[in-house]
Amino acid sequence: MLRQMKAKSGIKLLDDREGSGEPAKKGDKVIYNVRVHLNKGDEVPLNERQAEFLSASMLRTENGRRLVDHELILGKEEQLLESSMR
Repeated sequence: MLRQMKAKSGIKLLDDREGSGEPAKKGDKVIYNVRVHLNKGDEVPLNERQAEFLSASMLRTENGRRLVDHELILGKEEQLLESSMR
C-alpha cells in the first residue's frame, strides 16, 4: 500500500484505498490515478487538464469525476509511458 512507501518532503497522503483481488507483486502492471489538493483544500484540476489531450482509453469517470488512469510495472527502475501510446 502507499502508506508503506516513503513520501517526498511536503507531500501528505490524505486517502489510500485498497483495491480488490490478489495483492500486486513485482512485475505486475498496476493502474492508478491521483487527485491533488493544495494546503487549504483547493483541488488542482490535473485530471481535467490532462484529459483534454489524452485518448478516451486512458480516462475513467468515477462518482461524477473524470480521472486519468496511469500505468506502471512494479519493480521496474525506469517507467516508459506506455499509456501515451494507446
